Amino acid sequence: MWGKNIFIMRLPILVVLMVTAAAAQTSLPTFLSLSTSTTWKDFTLNHVNNKPQKRWVWAGTVTIKSKKPITISNVTLQWCGEKIQKLHATLYHKKDTEQQLIPIQENMLCDGEWDTHTQQLMFPMNKKIVAVNHYYLVLSFSEKDIEKIKHGSFITPPKNPVGNLYVINN
Repeated sequence: MWGKNIFIMRLPILVVLMVTAAAAQTSLPTFLSLSTSTTWKDFTLNHVNNKPQKRWVWAGTVTIKSKKPITISNVTLQWCGEKIQKLHATLYHKKDTEQQLIPIQENMLCDGEWDTHTQQLMFPMNKKIVAVNHYYLVLSFSEKDIEKIKHGSFITPPKNPVGNLYVINN
């Protein structure tokens, strides 16, 4: 009987340890931080032949800080807002010497993959991260979605926002 009571007393501790281990797997390591911020800079050209073009907007900034040199396989961003069916997204970087973001091929980091079901953007980066890195989220979407985009935002999901991490040993 005593042995049975010891097991019952230990059961909550086991559950807490399992929950803690699961939570640790979904959070970022202490040497890494990932944050997003919203902004709005319209790069859309004027109407062509009296037809509206797709919107092309700098909609946010993704900041990745690491105290250790690492390689990130991908970055996932979760949409918080009204459901969007179609979205094209690209991450750009800008040189420190440039005053403003110039979304050209030379500054492109990678295109994102939009998952309509989960409402997430996934960027396959395979990028080395050292210190502080700022990436600029540029979205392309139809004119009918402008209000949805303006009133929503992208956040880092609590579960696996950076895919696989590889710590680079010097």
